[in-house]
Amino acid sequence: MTELESFWFGKTDSELQDAAAHLQDFTSKAQFVIRKELRRRELNRHGVENLAESREALSLESVLKRLGIKKRVAVRGCLEEAITLNRVSSSAFKQQLKRVIQVAGGPIRWIAVSRYADQDSSWYSYEFGVPDSKINPAFPRVEIRLKTNVSLGWVVEVYWKGRDFGLGVLDGLNQDDSISTGIKHSHQSEIDRRWNNFFPNTEHLLEFEIDADPVYCCWVLTGRYSPGSELWDCHQTIARHLLSAPGGPERPRITFCPQCKAQYRPGFKQCSDCGVETVDPIAYWASTKF
Repeated sequence: MTELESFWFGKTDSELQDAAAHLQDFTSKAQFVIRKELRRRELNRHGVENLAESREALSLESVLKRLGIKKRVAVRGCLEEAITLNRVSSSAFKQQLKRVIQVAGGPIRWIAVSRYADQDSSWYSYEFGVPDSKINPAFPRVEIRLKTNVSLGWVVEVYWKGRDFGLGVLDGLNQDDSISTGIKHSHQSEIDRRWNNFFPNTEHLLEFEIDADPVYCCWVLTGRYSPGSELWDCHQTIARHLLSAPGGPERPRITFCPQCKAQYRPGFKQCSDCGVETVDPIAYWASTKF
């Protein structure tokens, strides 16, 4: 441990937070050490002893297990997989769906983990699915994005922008301090982890999107990194805000074949290829048991 590291190691949490709030007053080396020490203490609060263990300890599966949440890896060809593949079919990036995790005990019912790549880089994407019976083909195409202001490697502000068509979702998200605080802490931890592991490029790291899918009757929350415990709680709170939004006019929902996942307009009750009865997405998730 260097003399500079020993100096900041001996500071109290409040002194360290105060220094982080005035990071621009320190040299670039001191800024790095301050962020590193903040990250070390954050990992210790999660029971992690050193930075090398951070990726595994804060992985998605570890977080869900630590929170006592029931989960399982979905079989290939499930509806959740079809939803993810349908959403990225027009993407300009190469995409590989790694796995789908079905989750019980909350508004988020599945997580799709995908790997994207272009000519210069690759990254992982995490999609969180929230079934909602009020979403149908007449429901507006809500699109909401998280905006983050970062100064000198420090997250100073988070807020939401987009189109919610008067549903009140934007106001609800922006006025919920628990969401903004949790996201700021989680984003800061991820930025610090990447700096500590010499991956300073965080240009697209903080992207987070919310979309309404009128075909599959669900909300989809999309982020760029695996959430820790605090961010998972934020995701669940966001999902509850979405579920509390008012519904639109009642319309029959599109159905699908539970075997081949082919879509059918309302009124079609049998798959023409498989000969099995079609179901609507809400009925599918209601019948999914662990």
